[in-house]
Amino acid sequence: MYETNSNAEKPPYAGDSTLPATLCFKLLELANWVDDQAEWANDNLKQMGIPEEDLIGSDFFTIKNSVDKKEESELYDAFVNNVSVKSMACSWDALRRVRMRFDEIQRVFEDDWEAPARVFKHATLIKMASMLIIVAFLDSEKREAKEKEWEEARNEKFAALFIHQLNGKFKKQFEGSVDDSQPWPDEWSNPPEE
Repeated sequence: MYETNSNAEKPPYAGDSTLPATLCFKLLELANWVDDQAEWANDNLKQMGIPEEDLIGSDFFTIKNSVDKKEESELYDAFVNNVSVKSMACSWDALRRVRMRFDEIQRVFEDDWEAPARVFKHATLIKMASMLIIVAFLDSEKREAKEKEWEEARNEKFAALFIHQLNGKFKKQFEGSVDDSQPWPDEWSNPPEE
């Protein structure tokens, strides 16, 4: 059974009038929100059979430790001077989506907070928030490289899963066939004689 007593505190929300300084500090709040629940999320995701590489990992904790070591003014200066407006806008949007998704999970599972589906959705939301923190404080070049790395890894997983499923379908289709080396009917190989 899954441990359901996760932190029910809401993640921060960035409103329409959020300034860069406020966004920076909301992202710090989100990092703390993730950090408070990372162990719970990882434990539950492991129980659900999620592979180790898909859990909240060292990248998040490295960024979190780096951010924690900086003074607020130093962090804000680095955020404003190194992070592009486009990256800030993406982080702003993602931060809002994390909160809206959390609110949706609360509404849907209000009467069944211990449901395995709620635990899974909540844990994966925490994982997604950790991914936002990993890229939120990076300059544009590093952010793009990290996002490309994630996209390539996702594509590799998808391709491997697709090939695995395709192989399984072919195997089922041709089970019981006398000649496994020939994946087509005999009449295709032996044209009618004249």
